[in-house]
Amino acid sequence: MKKVFFAAFMLFLVSSCANRLGDLSMLSNRNYDRSQEYVLLQRDVKAKVKTKKNDIIERIVDKATSSVNGGEYVANATLWVSASGKKMKITGDVWGIKPVEVVKPTNTTVNVTTSVTKVNEFFINDTVSFKSHAQLVQGKIIGINSNGAIVEFVNPLKKVVNKEIAFDKLTKIGE
Repeated sequence: MKKVFFAAFMLFLVSSCANRLGDLSMLSNRNYDRSQEYVLLQRDVKAKVKTKKNDIIERIVDKATSSVNGGEYVANATLWVSASGKKMKITGDVWGIKPVEVVKPTNTTVNVTTSVTKVNEFFINDTVSFKSHAQLVQGKIIGINSNGAIVEFVNPLKKVVNKEIAFDKLTKIGE
């Protein structure tokens, strides 16, 4: 008889100490901003609170979120409350705004010296390349004057065209 009484007393004691309130999708004391990109900061955060005031849920959520740097809300939370309503325990995942990475500037000095010693000489019948209407076109020099070369090429409409092009716009192809 003592064993039955002891087992019943222990069952009563355990059940009266912590009552599970339930599993909640999200708990927050702050406004949830849909425009923010929230990220998981830490899984399975646990917090306990004792209070004589009636703000126990607010205190437990604040304690859980403040235990993780940048925490905004608790997701997938499970709550337990004592029979007196003065103690509460929470377990859940803390989410927050994605932390900003601070990138320290690096001091890099690069000195570049270039020089060109080659001289391009253009002659009649040389094959050249140049840009025409954002396309690279290939043609043949059929004449030279002081302003540039007259180049014969096929345009995008498949017509043979002769056009004067400045020397600095031409690139000689082959030797």
